[in-house]
Amino acid sequence: MKSILEQSSRRFLEYLIEGKDYYGLYPRKITVKKGKKTETVKSEGVSVEFFDVYQAAINNDRFKNYAKYIAYLISKDKDLKQSEIKLLEKFYAYKEPEYTTLIYSILLRATNEGLWTLQNHLEILDETDNEIIRSWTYGIFKMIHFYYYKKAFLKNSPIPEETELTPIIYTIIHLIENDVRRQDSLARLTHNQDYQTFNINNILIRNAKEIELDAITNYLYDDYKPRKNDLNKLLRLYYNQSNPSIEFKESYFDYFKKGNNQPFLVYQQFVEAFQTYYFDKYNNDTSKYEKGILKSFPKKNNQFKAWLIDVLDKMKDYPKQAIINKHQIEQFDEELFYAPNGEYSLSFSRFVIQFLLNQHYSKTFSNKEIVTI
Repeated sequence: MKSILEQSSRRFLEYLIEGKDYYGLYPRKITVKKGKKTETVKSEGVSVEFFDVYQAAINNDRFKNYAKYIAYLISKDKDLKQSEIKLLEKFYAYKEPEYTTLIYSILLRATNEGLWTLQNHLEILDETDNEIIRSWTYGIFKMIHFYYYKKAFLKNSPIPEETELTPIIYTIIHLIENDVRRQDSLARLTHNQDYQTFNINNILIRNAKEIELDAITNYLYDDYKPRKNDLNKLLRLYYNQSNPSIEFKESYFDYFKKGNNQPFLVYQQFVEAFQTYYFDKYNNDTSKYEKGILKSFPKKNNQFKAWLIDVLDKMKDYPKQAIINKHQIEQFDEELFYAPNGEYSLSFSRFVIQFLLNQHYSKTFSNKEIVTI
């Protein structure tokens, strides 16, 4: 503290008044003058007590107990590699790309030992300005490393509280737990590498009758690009717990039942037109529709593109003009291969059309279950 006031008291006070985290609090390397020469020396930073008071003064102490607890988990981890130990010895370890992976690995091992939970993890996620599911925890890293360096530990886990993300993540877990392919999902999510290949889309499609597309894109997509990796990292933590469980509330489903479907209007119009065309052509044969369309929907983008082009051609050539609006089909030709932001995206289009085909069918025939594989 004395060195801060001697060397940069004005800057320290500016940071304090503006509510900023002052860099001089942390262990670091500084350049000092000795006569006509300068040299780099190590600064140990301020005491833990002063650090805690300062963070409280700038309203930046909400992560304090979690940071001390994670620092404790690092200190007791017996599986750290020598390269990871060397990383932790650096003043600025939290700035290194490897630090993110290291902290996640430590917390993953802690979940298996019953020392960390998904509920804990949701509390340390970085704040964002939207509802997209992310697994970012950069905001706590600097504080974790301060307490680790100072050996200031909290040995008992903070008791987690519900976050804004809790209802959304819990609903997704609820869908996985009640899905017909639950065991396949669990096999992937508990595997060290295969968890990255887990895709929630088929589970969402099987629940299309109960949830809305706009909600899905709000939580699981960023500008119509999937945030699969973030979701999978959170799910992996949950299913790595020794005894995973959640307190699911039916009211959580409301988060997936609201939204604005205007961005998906062209897809919806296509699905409705296609179902009308198909049932007219095949005399309302629902079994044929289920088997030939819903259960056999293309799984790859190139197959989907060929299928959609073929379908649009057949709809254009259908002789019953009262059933088919050819002007509308031409509009589909131009728009269905693109996401609502105007970007060409077969993967997004394929998911949306498959989702809406199942949703529209299940709502048209209210007694029908979603039959897609």
